[in-house]
Amino acid sequence: MQNQAHTKPVYSIREFCEDHGIGLTFVYSEINAGRLRTMKAGRRRLITSEAAADYRELCEQLAREAAE
Repeated sequence: MQNQAHTKPVYSIREFCEDHGIGLTFVYSEINAGRLRTMKAGRRRLITSEAAADYRELCEQLAREAAE
């Protein structure tokens, strides 16, 4: 997943969905489950690049564990 698209400092929810090829409903379920951290800026919910990287790492870890 390492490419130029993943170098933004902050993503909107929609940008994160588009960049990572996942749906809005799934992203909100991951946020509600506590697997994807967000921050609020006024009325907007944003995902920092650090939170996005942590989420990708968590997904990779869960995939490795499921393969064992």
